[in-house]
Amino acid sequence: MIIEWVGCSGVGKSTLLDEVYKNLRSEGLDVCKPLDIFLGKTTSDIIANERLQKLFLDIFILPWSIISMAKHRHFFNYCLKSLNKGHFSFGRKVLLLRSIFRTLGLYFFLDNSSNKKRTIMLDEGTVQIAHLLFAHEEKTSVTKKEIESFCNHVPIPDLIVHIMAPKSEVISRSLNRKDKPIVDPSPGAIKRFINLGHEIFEIINDLDPWTNKTITFFNSDQTNPQEALNITNQIMDVQSSVKK
Repeated sequence: MIIEWVGCSGVGKSTLLDEVYKNLRSEGLDVCKPLDIFLGKTTSDIIANERLQKLFLDIFILPWSIISMAKHRHFFNYCLKSLNKGHFSFGRKVLLLRSIFRTLGLYFFLDNSSNKKRTIMLDEGTVQIAHLLFAHEEKTSVTKKEIESFCNHVPIPDLIVHIMAPKSEVISRSLNRKDKPIVDPSPGAIKRFINLGHEIFEIINDLDPWTNKTITFFNSDQTNPQEALNITNQIMDVQSSVKK
């Protein structure tokens, strides 16, 4: 089962994912992250730097990324068209395409028979590509039609964990971060970026059949272990129902 965590940048996805991952493992569930599969859990735990993790994934996933371009060519072409419609610089397009290329390859690798019996926790998977395509543009809103079109093309994971948080708090976190989530660090640009991110996933949340594949949590406090426990219990309930 592929479980993808989605949400606007700064809502606390990674922090919660790590806590839920530990909880599920302590319950004896065969749960892993992508790097656990490639490097083994002990080695992957050592690599804490996010950029280094992505570099390793770029290397390991390259053959599957190439194959996935053929299997998911309609979605890849859709992404190309969306990027060409947007006001992106050439360099920005290359970076975004690199992320999409890696993400599709990772999904293609994980979505095969040898991994089907495992529970795979995935941050920034195929659904999160919507954030790349629509929140990085210099626009102030996204339409339901745009999101519906995206959802009609994107490969869908088995379960989506949608994390939300108060927009004012997320904006504050983003403004105070040393590594800003976007190239333009101005307050106006960051506020627009966060507002768009929230809007994108709220639309996705309400679409059929996505509602049946999505569990949503409001992360009011990143340091509250009860939030992680609630998500852990719901994921275990979903797994139990799937086995039945």
